Amino acid sequence: MNRTFSLLTLSSTLFGATLALTEDLASQQVYRDPAYGFEMRLPRDFREIPISMDEKWIVAKFLYKRALEPKDGWAERTPEIRVIVFPKVDMKQVIAARKQREKVKTKGKDGKLVEITLLEYLNNPFRDYKEYLRENFKKGGWFVSEEKEVKVGDLDAIAKKIDVEDKMRDGLKSTLFAYEIDLGDAVYVIQLECLADHDHKFLGSIKGMANTFKDLPRTEPLRTTVTSSGSAADRIKELEEAANRTLTPEERKKEKEKVLARAIEKAKSDLPKGWKSYVEGPFTVFYSTSSKFAKKVSKQANVMWDWMHDNFDYIGEDLSVGGILRICKDSAEGSAYMETSTRSGYELTAREIVLWDDKDWGFGDYGSGKLNQAILSQFLIDKNQRLWWSLPPWLEWGMHLYIDSLKLKGSKLISKADEWDMEVIRESLRNGTFKDSKKLIVTKYDSFSATQEDRVQCFAMISFMMEKGSRHKKFGSAIEQYLTGLDRRIRELDKKRDEALKAALEEAKKKRKSGEDEEEKKAWDSEWKKERDKIFDELLKEVFGEWSDRDWEIFDKSWRKAYK
Repeated sequence: MNRTFSLLTLSSTLFGATLALTEDLASQQVYRDPAYGFEMRLPRDFREIPISMDEKWIVAKFLYKRALEPKDGWAERTPEIRVIVFPKVDMKQVIAARKQREKVKTKGKDGKLVEITLLEYLNNPFRDYKEYLRENFKKGGWFVSEEKEVKVGDLDAIAKKIDVEDKMRDGLKSTLFAYEIDLGDAVYVIQLECLADHDHKFLGSIKGMANTFKDLPRTEPLRTTVTSSGSAADRIKELEEAANRTLTPEERKKEKEKVLARAIEKAKSDLPKGWKSYVEGPFTVFYSTSSKFAKKVSKQANVMWDWMHDNFDYIGEDLSVGGILRICKDSAEGSAYMETSTRSGYELTAREIVLWDDKDWGFGDYGSGKLNQAILSQFLIDKNQRLWWSLPPWLEWGMHLYIDSLKLKGSKLISKADEWDMEVIRESLRNGTFKDSKKLIVTKYDSFSATQEDRVQCFAMISFMMEKGSRHKKFGSAIEQYLTGLDRRIRELDKKRDEALKAALEEAKKKRKSGEDEEEKKAWDSEWKKERDKIFDELLKEVFGEWSDRDWEIFDKSWRKAYK
């Protein structure tokens, strides 16, 4: 079939009345949402997946049973359906009315004023679907190739075919089939996305689904709240966080526990069919994979959590509270869950770790290291989040690869280097191409080459310090000395910044021009880099200042010997 004939077929089937493409309704699952007030039948081979806890505009997602590949290329994609809601209200009017404790009204289909009781809380920043497309597909190219006014039952709708090209990544061409359904006080968009090479297979699916869409009474309250978006809101959030740092460690822990409890409640309330949950240690586990795999992941998560406390509890004065483990059936489900529309935020999901049972990579080769890094991140969010962003290159690369290398053996974590890294270590030791340790440790970001050999050498040094060299008077205490000193200085720097932020609180609340905030952020980033380099110099003297040439020589011989 040539391309011209294919396009003609697509046009006629998308907007025509061909009954042959409408699927057998008896085999379709009914999806009903009493909060947003709609129901529809899902196409065969699509299943509901969770929505990110911070997602504010997409209200439902459904994933096809398997990934599909393009005719030319290997980058597979899994077809996905999502429902997006665009309330037809002025959010400034909503916020103003709520401040006055008044009800918000908007014009209904008959032109009369209708009271808004639920959708006001959605606060979609996009005026319409076109703006949503422009914002969420701006990194590639897209255009509406077909558009027609249709009827979905007695509701007005617009059917669209949108061609998308992912120019920024792999150049894949995709198709969006969308129905914009007007409910009077809001527009509901049903969107199906798939590879362009397979779009003809899903024409009947999206059309049949749209034709079963029904408007229902909204009988359940929404759990989201009205929030602002943009740099001014981010600025105010920073100020609130600064104020939070004046609390005691116990008070801050209680605030973190409140956020975590809210995230757990949100996750439970939105849990799709087929998902289960349980609690193990500091983690609430949600999973759609097998219980055996979920238990394997949560066991390592708990051992890693304890390992972080055993090895790095000296960092800061704050207390850690745990989080959420979400274990998806496969990588497609995990990726679709984590993909949120722009401006959605990152509050509740900051307490969440997302993994999946990947058949290609396997948990032992890929997921294990990813889990370790995520546990590290969760731990440091509580202890001192900025610490890990402030490490010198030798410690950042070395610790990153070391944490990644930890594998669960029985009830203990054992460092087992990646085979690629081990090959670099062996070859570099044979050829004598590793640098003197002192040269790497004193190097700052502007002159750190970050070659594979340098990164692997950082790993080998850190691994030695954490394990075989941990009992040595100087080698074994260097990491703790460095992190303790860095932690103290970062907190002092935060206090300095907090004072400036608090002084600008009222001004920041009034700001609406993002440019002003961006300039302030650039100025602070520039100042931070200067402060960071100054801190690196101080810590080099504090931790390594008393190391003699003999100490450096012994250290180099020792960590090299550990890998021979």
